[in-house]
Amino acid sequence: QLIATLPDRCREIFELRRIQGVPQREIAERLGVPEHTVEAQAVRGLRLIQKAIAAEWGDKMPIAPDAMKENRSKRE
Repeated sequence: QLIATLPDRCREIFELRRIQGVPQREIAERLGVPEHTVEAQAVRGLRLIQKAIAAEWGDKMPIAPDAMKENRSKRE
């Protein structure tokens, strides 16, 4: 449901990248945009979703937003 609330282009890129696992370069080619635009829109989508979850859960979030950032940096 949260994904559906994203702006159109952001949602399209987020779904392709994060859900379908399409490589960034391929998305850029399909949509005719620079790769950095794909990355920026995917990150924007993730941040908007994180903010929406934080707003909904408040202090009751099972994983704090800072912990999500730490987990991501460990994977990279």
